[in-house]
Amino acid sequence: MKVLVLGIDALDCLLLDEFADHLPNLSALRESANGLRVRSTFPPDSDTAWATISTGLNPAQHGIVRFVDPLEKSYQILNVGIDNGILQGKTFWEIIGRAGYQTFAIFPHLCYPIWQTPGVMVARGSNVVDVQANPPDILGDYPNPDILPGVRGFPERGLAGMNEYIRKLTDLTRSDAEFALTLMQKHEWDLFFVYWSTLDAIGHFFWSYFDPDDPSFTEGHPLQGVIRDAYKLYDEIVGRCLDTIDDDVTVILVSDHGHGIRPCKLANVNEVLRQGGFLTARNLQTHPHIGACEKVKRLGVHTISRLGLGRIAGRMMRRFPGAIQAFTRPASIDWEKTIAYASDMSGIKAYSYGGIIVNQSGLGQREYETVRKEIIELLQETCVLPDGESMIRFVARREDLYSGPFVTNYPDIVLEFKYGYGLGWAVHAPLITEAASHNLVPGSHRGDTGTFLMRGHRPAVRDAVDLHDITPTLLDLMGVTSEQAYDGSSILAPEPGEIAVTVD
Repeated sequence: MKVLVLGIDALDCLLLDEFADHLPNLSALRESANGLRVRSTFPPDSDTAWATISTGLNPAQHGIVRFVDPLEKSYQILNVGIDNGILQGKTFWEIIGRAGYQTFAIFPHLCYPIWQTPGVMVARGSNVVDVQANPPDILGDYPNPDILPGVRGFPERGLAGMNEYIRKLTDLTRSDAEFALTLMQKHEWDLFFVYWSTLDAIGHFFWSYFDPDDPSFTEGHPLQGVIRDAYKLYDEIVGRCLDTIDDDVTVILVSDHGHGIRPCKLANVNEVLRQGGFLTARNLQTHPHIGACEKVKRLGVHTISRLGLGRIAGRMMRRFPGAIQAFTRPASIDWEKTIAYASDMSGIKAYSYGGIIVNQSGLGQREYETVRKEIIELLQETCVLPDGESMIRFVARREDLYSGPFVTNYPDIVLEFKYGYGLGWAVHAPLITEAASHNLVPGSHRGDTGTFLMRGHRPAVRDAVDLHDITPTLLDLMGVTSEQAYDGSSILAPEPGEIAVTVD
């Protein structure tokens, strides 16, 4: 059995539909493969999702559950770019390699610095400019050493800067593909996994040029076709990969999430909590400077967003990490008297995903579970549009989402708003306001539009796949069992007479 796994961050199934006429290889693969609906993690952040794909564990089990704000990559609760020990020994390529198979893992997400594995592994630093390989000399096959460390940061302002950013991302994508193809052709392998991240960056920074629903969209803009062209590039790469392998090789193409517009509207959850008696705000008449301060902050975010100054804002936040909370923790809140408030889970950028933190030390005589139940009911009753439609896609206790030792890293209550709406922190504000930070990074992750395609001789027995099903599926394909208890399970129909290799 040979398996090729192509991991493409942010490959969106709806855009595969939209661009189908321009994507002959991907369209042909979709026709010949099992295409399953993908349920991403909460949050559908790349770090969280790829950790789940790689290990088969839910986020409350592996612990990588925090958004990393693109404005400030060094602000991380769990800095997996430096300490990724939680992944070591648990990834599907390691487990399969320990069973005696020849494995390759090329640029897997979160795996820098690398560790000793039975097969070949190459990893790119996320917070440091470096690449490591096991064995080291395999990097001699990389075609473009100048681009090998990757592309970081925001594009420069202006058309020339944006085009230069695209050129770098294209060079990186092509060079990574050439490297992978060279290794596939030069070496014997049983499992080959290669990951690309560049489509995610393109979606984040170029969505407003592509989507007519974006308030900044301009028909005919020179950058309007960037996202389509990126999909065409990946179509070419996928076609070359498929041409390199035999027909009996099982192929899995997977993304961690899809992409869409960053919320243009915010539901001001802190104001809902204030009106419900769970949050206490300071009196702005007796503290007029607080109201003025909040207005200045909102104006600052709006100006940075409107002028496209995200690169400058990112530098400021790397120098002053506390600046994020200055924006997401309004000074108008009386923290000593507040029972619950909106989490700053997604940083300054607006996201549809977030939560509520309950200040358990401030509950007094109130019961924690009763308070959570009351807040959930309040949100369900209040966060509705004028036509009566709910803005909330789901709201639940964190234990209802996942179970595991790291579940307390989540807010006490987790929620997701419907597409187009994000979580806002404002107090003494209307329920729905404009998202001032929309244009900082106009593209946003979507947890329900990822891609999973599998072509092989064993059919899937489901129409949907959770990301934590992927590792068990790969182990099943290779006939390997593990002592690890997984949250998911194989999506494959059982194969009679198969003998499994057990790995401790």
